[in-house]
Amino acid sequence: MTKTHMFQNAQGFVLNQPHISQTQVSQAEKQGLKILLEASLPAIAYDSSEHPHNCHPGTRMQYIDQIVNWGLEGSDPGHCIFWLKGPMGVGKSAISQSCAEMFTTQKRLIATFFFSRPNQRDNPQCLFTSITYQWASKCKSYAKILKSTIHNDPTIVDKELHHQFHHLFISPLQELADRGEDIPKCVVIIDGLDECAGMAAQQTIVQIITESIQNNTTLFIWLICSCLEPHLIMTFKSPQISVMTHQEELMVSQAIDNEITKYLTDELAKIGMEHDIPVP
Repeated sequence: MTKTHMFQNAQGFVLNQPHISQTQVSQAEKQGLKILLEASLPAIAYDSSEHPHNCHPGTRMQYIDQIVNWGLEGSDPGHCIFWLKGPMGVGKSAISQSCAEMFTTQKRLIATFFFSRPNQRDNPQCLFTSITYQWASKCKSYAKILKSTIHNDPTIVDKELHHQFHHLFISPLQELADRGEDIPKCVVIIDGLDECAGMAAQQTIVQIITESIQNNTTLFIWLICSCLEPHLIMTFKSPQISVMTHQEELMVSQAIDNEITKYLTDELAKIGMEHDIPVP
């Protein structure tokens, strides 16, 4: 292949104190980001077109305020995990979505992941890669380290979860700390953990998170929402995990009848306005 040089065959001009610059994104960085994107699920981000509905205005405020206050306070080391539990359909995902939006306005949200079997978002291998991709889009210094790391070893995205977590989070964070960069404590939201494929994978995810908190290798605080599956109850009850977890249970109760009434009233009024029907 013949190389073409700048100003080849040029004649009859003078360069007076020339300054030539070339801006180019590293090919390694581009390739690393592409590999990470292909191994993640963009649809699990809270602002995706497939995100769940948030809570109806004025409802579930007791839980939303409690979680947001927990997240904004940074949480003490003993409560770096908030486990929101309850039966299916009680509103955990809507609360997660509402909290994600509020944390975003406060610039305290790193990422979200909404597991969903019906929507084929249940692969545990995509959890940490997806969280990583979302955070990399917000933190340039972290993204630069990450892109280079993945370019040097593209198999990271296919590794066992413990190894993924180490290469995608622990090592880059240590490098940022060595540079003296201050990374504030921010929130990661994992919704529908019980819909992740495989009970063992669900338990492993919780164990990896708690180990990182114990060893102080990451600076995240975690909101985890799930149904009351026996294996998850057992996991969160273990002495090692329970001491660093705040637990709150959403229950089906007549106590929320007024919130149901508010929702129905507001929605019926909206329908009435759209169709010019008087609603008492």
